[in-house]
Amino acid sequence: MDALLVATDLSPRADRAVRRAFRLAAKHDAAVHVAHTVDHGLPDGLATRMTDEATRLLDRFCTHLSGEYGPGFTLHIGHGDVSTDIHDLARKIDAGLLVLGVHRHRPILDLIRETTVERLVRLSHRPVLIVHDRADHDFAKVLCAVDFSPGATAAAAMAARLFPQAEQRGFHAVHIPFEGLTHAAAHSRDAQFYLRAARADLADWARHAQTETLAARTEVAEGALHQVLDRLIAGWHPDVLTLGAHGRTGKAPFLLGSFANDMMRNPPCDLLIVRP
Repeated sequence: MDALLVATDLSPRADRAVRRAFRLAAKHDAAVHVAHTVDHGLPDGLATRMTDEATRLLDRFCTHLSGEYGPGFTLHIGHGDVSTDIHDLARKIDAGLLVLGVHRHRPILDLIRETTVERLVRLSHRPVLIVHDRADHDFAKVLCAVDFSPGATAAAAMAARLFPQAEQRGFHAVHIPFEGLTHAAAHSRDAQFYLRAARADLADWARHAQTETLAARTEVAEGALHQVLDRLIAGWHPDVLTLGAHGRTGKAPFLLGSFANDMMRNPPCDLLIVRP
C-alpha cells in the first residue's frame, strides 16, 4: 500500500480517523492523504474563509501527527459534494485504503436517506476502515464475519495484511427458521441439520478460498446474526470487525446489505468493509 486517504469533517470523530490513518501509514510505509470538502453551495466569501481555516487547522494537526508517527502527508481541500469529491480523489491517488470516521447521528434524516459514510462505501471499490474507537493503540484482535462469500474472504485477507500482528477469529451465525413454532425435539433435529450444513460450508470455504487458518478459528453459532455478534463483542472485545460487501454497485443503498448498513450506522468497534 503506497498511499491511504482519510476524509475529515474536522469533528472529534474524524480526528480519530486521521490519527488511525497516520498509525497505519507508519506500519506500512505509506503516504497519508488528508481530505476535507467545503460545500460548494456556500457563498464565495464564506467558502474562502472556511477553506483557509480548514487548511490552517489540518496542517497544524497533521504536522503534529507526522512528527509523532513519521509518515508525510498531503492536504486536499476540495469544493463540491463530499461523496463525489472523496471518491474521485481516492481514484486519482490510487488509495489502498479509505479511512473514515463514524457519521454524525441525525435522528430524522437517518431514517429517510443514506449517510455520507454509507454512500462512500457504496461508491468505492476500495477497502474502507470506519474508525469508531480511540486510535491510541495498535489493533490486537480482529473479528471476521464469515458468510463464505468472496467479500468475506477478501475482508479477512485485507485484515491480515493491514494488521499482521493481530489475532484473527471468525464467526458464522446460523438462523434456525420457525424456531418459536416447532416442538423442542423437532427444533433440536432442525438445529443440528442446519449446523452440520454450515460446518460443511465452512470446510468447503476453507479448501477453496485457502482460508484454513481462519476457518479453524471460526465459530459456527446458532442464533440471529446480531445476537451472535453482540455476544462475541461482549466476551472477546475485538478492535476491528471485518465485513465483506457485495460486488455489485448501483444507486440503491441496500446493495451493501442491511447488516453492513446497520454496522456502519452503529459500529460496535472499528469496522473494515471490503469488496471482492
